[in-house]
Amino acid sequence: MNRLKDDSDAVTIHINNTNLNPLIKQLINYLPVKEAIKMEKFYYDKYSDDGWELLNRTRTGGLGGSHF
Repeated sequence: MNRLKDDSDAVTIHINNTNLNPLIKQLINYLPVKEAIKMEKFYYDKYSDDGWELLNRTRTGGLGGSHF
């Protein structure tokens, strides 16, 4: 999926509003589902605590996918 073609995508909206281009960074290797859910919450909280603007529209812990 080319998310830049989706005008309703949170990252696309952020790029268009800020003229910033995000860097995709894989934080850890792939994990079993239960561990991945815990790590997603860990990193969400960490980046939130560090003052990052988080673009998530849904709660952490949902299964999804990315195309790098």
